[in-house]
Amino acid sequence: MAVQIDVRLDDVVLRALEKQPEKRYASAADIKDDIDAVDHPQVESETVTGAKVKWVQDKAGQAREVASRTTDSLRNASSGFRDFARARLIKNPQVDTPAYLSLAIGVASLMLGLLASNAYGEGGKLTFGILLIGAIASFTLARIALHRESQSSPERPSYVIRVVLAVIHFAILAPVVVVPFVASAFAWVSLFGEPRWLDQPGWQRDWMQMACLGVTATSIVWFAVVLLHTLYPTFFAAIFRPFIQPTRTWFGIVVLFALIVIGISSLVGFQANQYQPYTPGQELRRSDLSKLSPSDYRKLMRLGVDEPPEPKFDPR
Repeated sequence: MAVQIDVRLDDVVLRALEKQPEKRYASAADIKDDIDAVDHPQVESETVTGAKVKWVQDKAGQAREVASRTTDSLRNASSGFRDFARARLIKNPQVDTPAYLSLAIGVASLMLGLLASNAYGEGGKLTFGILLIGAIASFTLARIALHRESQSSPERPSYVIRVVLAVIHFAILAPVVVVPFVASAFAWVSLFGEPRWLDQPGWQRDWMQMACLGVTATSIVWFAVVLLHTLYPTFFAAIFRPFIQPTRTWFGIVVLFALIVIGISSLVGFQANQYQPYTPGQELRRSDLSKLSPSDYRKLMRLGVDEPPEPKFDPR
């Protein structure tokens, strides 16, 4: 009859017979534990498996606890933001909802316009169309919110409405300031040529004339606007609410008088810096070069280079 001995008993015997004492069993209890492990392997396996299951269960419990705390934190944060929005941002939904929509549409249209400009390069019409549609929609919603605000009599006015309307009103009024000045500059260049730079004689006269002409043109345009507002005070007040109110007649007259003074002063400055006429072959002193118009100055310089024997100015 063959007897089968567990190979792990050989390990126990060999360790007990080690020549070096530090490698042997320290006590008989250690030998008994290894022999018991050989006699009852299922018990050890079940013990190890139970420890692993317990470790997994502990980790799962910790994960559930962390997830529960995270969920509670997110719920509290969302609830706090909702309470903050109700208390500070959206006190009156009838007014604040169209106000925030107008702001969102305005920002979105501006971003889309910039993206279209960068994507298509020369797509100015597309960019202008996006900005125009966004401005109309934003302006309409802001005016709806302003009308509802005027009927509800809130504790304090909505700053969102006023920011949106201020930006749109500025976009409307900016051309009234910029276009006359730019148009007058183009007209001046078409008459006298491009102004001279700082290293050329007469550059002060050129830029002074351009500035005076621009101020004159802008004063004339603003004179017409203020006169219309003085004669029909409710017209601009209805368009540019809540920033422009119907003005008193005396105040409009004062502003009109100030614009007249500014326009006349700029005209006087323009006349004081008139250019000296020049005909080819005319002898000039060096000091007279600054009195020539930019086109005559450049014409003289070209003639002086092309025909050096003929003197074009007296060096005295």
